[in-house]
Amino acid sequence: TAGNCSDTSDCVTMTSTNLENFSSLAIKLYPNPVSDNLIIQADKPIESVIIYDLIGTITQEEYTSSFSVEKLIPGIYLIEITANNQTISKRFVKQ
Repeated sequence: TAGNCSDTSDCVTMTSTNLENFSSLAIKLYPNPVSDNLIIQADKPIESVIIYDLIGTITQEEYTSSFSVEKLIPGIYLIEITANNQTISKRFVKQ
């Protein structure tokens, strides 16, 4: 045996990654909660925005940083924002 390994287990060397540095996107959503127009503030140009309801259905797709969500029914939504070939997910509330 070596280190914390025993003769009944396989030893695997693992390297950890600092998850804080995993995504370099700085994204802010406002206002949240929102009733009409949602604004995305990002340090990179927005490539795409996909909004999902809580069961995973795509409810809206956009390609800009400001758009109307007036047609969404009130509730909690997940928003997937892609910029600089990176994707980040956030949550917002539609009033």
